[in-house]
Amino acid sequence: MNNIKEFLGCGSVTKGYKSVHRYICIRKKVICMINLIVLNLSGLFSDFLLLQRYIPPLLFGLANFDLMFYIVPVLAISARAKSKSNSSNKLAIKNQLGRRKPKDDCKDLVLGGTNSIRILRKYSSKVEVPSVRDSNESLDPWFITGFSDGESCFLVIINKNNRLNTGYSLQISFQILLHKKDIALLEQIKSKWGVGVINDKPNNDAVNFSVSGLKDIQIVIDHFETYPLITQKLGDYKLFKQVFNMMKDQEHLTMEGLQKIVAIKSALNLGLSDKLTMAFSDIKYIERLIIVNQEIKDPYWLAGFASAEGCFFINIYKSKTKLGFAVKLIFKITQHSRDRILLENFVDYLGCGKYYKESNREKGEFRVDKFVDIEEKIIPFFQKYSISGIKALDFFDFCETAKLMKNKEHLTLEGLEKIKKIKSRMNKGRNN
Repeated sequence: MNNIKEFLGCGSVTKGYKSVHRYICIRKKVICMINLIVLNLSGLFSDFLLLQRYIPPLLFGLANFDLMFYIVPVLAISARAKSKSNSSNKLAIKNQLGRRKPKDDCKDLVLGGTNSIRILRKYSSKVEVPSVRDSNESLDPWFITGFSDGESCFLVIINKNNRLNTGYSLQISFQILLHKKDIALLEQIKSKWGVGVINDKPNNDAVNFSVSGLKDIQIVIDHFETYPLITQKLGDYKLFKQVFNMMKDQEHLTMEGLQKIVAIKSALNLGLSDKLTMAFSDIKYIERLIIVNQEIKDPYWLAGFASAEGCFFINIYKSKTKLGFAVKLIFKITQHSRDRILLENFVDYLGCGKYYKESNREKGEFRVDKFVDIEEKIIPFFQKYSISGIKALDFFDFCETAKLMKNKEHLTLEGLEKIKKIKSRMNKGRNN
């Protein structure tokens, strides 16, 4: 009984019968001890099935909760009498109660939400495989901006409508279209803003998050004014905002205002449809704004952008090694060449990688493929500023492969087969 008193840091032992005084115990510590005792009993009873059958009802089915203050210590002492590792168990309970810190230098590393998936692992090596936490955690606003820089679309929709004086109806909308596997991420964005709807696109296994209506669009505008976009999509946003302000002033209800909006739309996204081009052939087109200042203002922006546009890739290629194959880890982000400045800024911001211009294509790529940079810079960065969505699982597999390579397992046939299996379930090979 003195042991129980020592573990709890409270209570007293009486001479007539041994108990922990239920009125002076701090409730939080007592509940913590009860939970730990139940867990420890599973390893101390030889017949675990018997433990599962009788102990939980005994502990949690009692009508009088106070009786547990007497029963649990008795069970604990009885079980500990059979344990050959009394001192180690005692240390474990003290660690859980906050008396001492565990003598383990490894950390629980956490990624952004993906469909309530939880994977708990610990490693003491330098390359740590992170865990994935559930999707209830709120997204950082800079993450939303970074993700929007990669996946969002600002739309100005003009349709024929003879019932209106101008002959056309106008609607503006902010949208993010993703595969249905990433619906949890869209729900997080919707929850963060408190506006928008999510609709299924069953024909292509996609889901679409959209915000429309001037009142709700104001929430979107306020966000991007505080946490601005930095890719060329910022040019689309500025044009979108002009149309939003004109609609607030009801300029779109006049022919002159509508023509101005059509001119703005001509520079937005893919421009005008053939029908609108013919109907408004006399309008003066405007030039699209070119974004030059593409400074990365917050690490969570990069986490969001990488969640949208990044690729964690395992390259297995033929070589003159003993196995005939070699393994290389690659992290890359590919964009249109007009965002070349941004891709070059990644090199300075992360302190690694290179910018590559793809031949005969209007695309550029930021790529990191040196293992030392992957191990010491890319993985630690995204462990701190988490990847979210289904791509978090690709990052998890990427980290697991890095650990195998760190331990030289990729140089063995068994290790190579493990990596091939990991590669097969990543990116487009991932089914869930």
